[in-house]
Amino acid sequence: MINLLKRTTKDKASDKEVFKLGWPILLEYLIKVGCTSANVFMVAYFGGQAVAAVGCVNQLVSVSMFLYGFATVGAQILIAQYIGAKLNDKIENIVMTAFLSSALIGLAITLLMFFVANPILTIMQLKPDVIHFGVPYLQMSGIATVFNAISGVSIAVLRSFMHTRHSLKIPMTTFIIELVLNIIVILFLPKLGMFGIGANYAIASLISMFVGFYLLEKHTDFTIRRFSLKRIELPILKKIFLYGIPSSGEPLSYTASQLVVTIIVAMLGTKALIAKNYVQAIVQFTCLIALAIAQSSQIIIARNVGARRFNFVHRRGLRSLIQAIFASFAVALLIWAFGGHILGLLTDDSYVIKLARIILFVEIFLEIGRAACMMMVNALNASGDVKYPVTISLITVWALSLPLSFLFSIPLHLGLVGVWLAYTTDECVRGFFLVRRWLSGIWREKSIVTRRHR
Repeated sequence: MINLLKRTTKDKASDKEVFKLGWPILLEYLIKVGCTSANVFMVAYFGGQAVAAVGCVNQLVSVSMFLYGFATVGAQILIAQYIGAKLNDKIENIVMTAFLSSALIGLAITLLMFFVANPILTIMQLKPDVIHFGVPYLQMSGIATVFNAISGVSIAVLRSFMHTRHSLKIPMTTFIIELVLNIIVILFLPKLGMFGIGANYAIASLISMFVGFYLLEKHTDFTIRRFSLKRIELPILKKIFLYGIPSSGEPLSYTASQLVVTIIVAMLGTKALIAKNYVQAIVQFTCLIALAIAQSSQIIIARNVGARRFNFVHRRGLRSLIQAIFASFAVALLIWAFGGHILGLLTDDSYVIKLARIILFVEIFLEIGRAACMMMVNALNASGDVKYPVTISLITVWALSLPLSFLFSIPLHLGLVGVWLAYTTDECVRGFFLVRRWLSGIWREKSIVTRRHR
């Protein structure tokens, strides 16, 4: 790894660009994760069953993000490549097409979550007392989905134009409004319960959507007021699909598998489910630096692929890979060292704390593989090599991670620790294949923009 870093020293100057783009993205994800974690910690006021319910619903919300996120991801990659290739005349049509497709998918998910909340949570094998808390929260979170789908496109467009500092304002608005409203509900309107917590998320998401429209108009040439169905182009929609569906398919596959894992964990009992949700609320922060490096590098890589600077792209990908791995390892080590103190603030259940401490140690090794996967998936997607990451994910997640999660946790009686060992195996194996793909250089021939427009 050190040798690889030395070989990419000539691209050290581009670290400044990664940092310039990356720190607002890091703050953006810190806010999003902080919002999710704050919800988990705040609903502890209503009891452990409420914590379990929020954790399960948040997984469903994550799946929904990837279902509508194909338009967001596809548009971001496509816009960045068009900018790099100096083909700016079609960008507004890309934005409009992305808005329409994302909004329609978001609306469909909203209707599904609102009207089928109870059956969905029942299928997840949750106990009746957990479902009681989960249904109103899922219904209100579902309403927020269509607003978040639209906001996601605004964030993607701002990022593509290198305005990552301004895109940060959208999730920041959601976080601040939701936090204030949640405090009001817990302190003054506790009878609203989980319905109130979920409604706060929907209200905050609606306001953030309009903030996104304002930022687009202020910092780019696009305004929602010029939106017209006449500007929607099927060829552009196909390109968004071509990039977006496989790009979203990889994280969607992983997140969907977590729903199955939640069912397995639910079989281990409510305490295991509570421990899992507490651990995930903490370790969500572990990979954020690596995620920011991966996201900012994706923008740089996509632009330079459009400009056909393939040698630079190859070295930039490797340099970012090493930086992401070191960052995740260091943060995971730090969280493990102080994990016991953090958990002690959240629960006084000695069994939950002991179990979570063991998992946090396993998490150190898991994050090495996860950082490699994050960086290489973003790099390959930015280059246009979008099918390989999702193919590898489908194979390792569903043929390796899930079977091992069941085998280790139940037949081998390793419980929740077994689930985390399965996670670690999956991430490291998948990371190996993704790095090998990048080193092969096959991605150099995958760019749609350079192939069809140069």
